Amino acid sequence: MSDARRANVVGLGLIGGSVALGLRNLGWHVSGEDVDRTTADAALERHVVDEIGVDPAAEITFVAVPVLAATDVVKRALAETNGAVTDVGSVKAAICAACDDPRFVGGHPMAGSELDGLDGA
Repeated sequence: MSDARRANVVGLGLIGGSVALGLRNLGWHVSGEDVDRTTADAALERHVVDEIGVDPAAEITFVAVPVLAATDVVKRALAETNGAVTDVGSVKAAICAACDDPRFVGGHPMAGSELDGLDGA
């Protein structure tokens, strides 16, 4: 068994894919999922993630889904994992009000380019 630190990334588009790649480049074991199975499969094939799914033992889960879906995904991550959970959405009031678990840390990355999805990551 590897001693690599473990993380989840839910949503493997531009920002989630970038987070996953950054973690993998630092030696982390990254599990990931995306609502679009084609995107998830491409992330696995491109070695953006090590495996598909959510690792309950991950020390952190990054939620990189559209803002309107983020609250539900954060709540699911809190229920299914033991580590910290953060999101990458630009709007914080609603999600922070709905997710008062001390393991949730609202985040806000700065990202973007002329490319989107995994290609932009």
